[in-house]
Amino acid sequence: MEIIEQFKDRLKRALTLRKMRQVDLVEKTGLDKTLINKYLSGINKAKQDKLTILADALDVNEVWLMGYDVPLDRDYGKVKREKSVTMTDNLMAPILGLGDVAIFKNCSNFLGDGVYLFKLNGELLVRKLVKIGEDFELQLLAPNDDYIPKQYKKGEIEILGKVIKSENTSAFKF
Repeated sequence: MEIIEQFKDRLKRALTLRKMRQVDLVEKTGLDKTLINKYLSGINKAKQDKLTILADALDVNEVWLMGYDVPLDRDYGKVKREKSVTMTDNLMAPILGLGDVAIFKNCSNFLGDGVYLFKLNGELLVRKLVKIGEDFELQLLAPNDDYIPKQYKKGEIEILGKVIKSENTSAFKF
């Protein structure tokens, strides 16, 4: 494999393809705006940990983002990364009820508001996560009236994946 394009150019192209601005990328990744600016101007290249965060946020292949001649598709050359978990509570009902299956895509970073699979105090949970405030706090939400929204610092929650679809089996139980 050979590098055919500079990292900064691939990053700019990915932003354009995803119809994102620099500020959107800062919000989605939690990375410093000065650092993103240095990447876009070619002053710095992202190290592996930041490259993974950027590729997740832009939904592109990390190797492509580095400038190599590979497809942009994030899953190119990888085993399919979708996994599933069966719901063990009704707090996400009617979206996901007890026994429903949440199918998620592996990720370890907050990629914008959405439903995530994560660990909190050793417990595996599926809830909607929403970024609030400048301190990058996350609020846990659930559509069930019994659930009281809670706020946590980003480091308190271990994100395991973002839910991309569900198999609603509870709708057929009568």
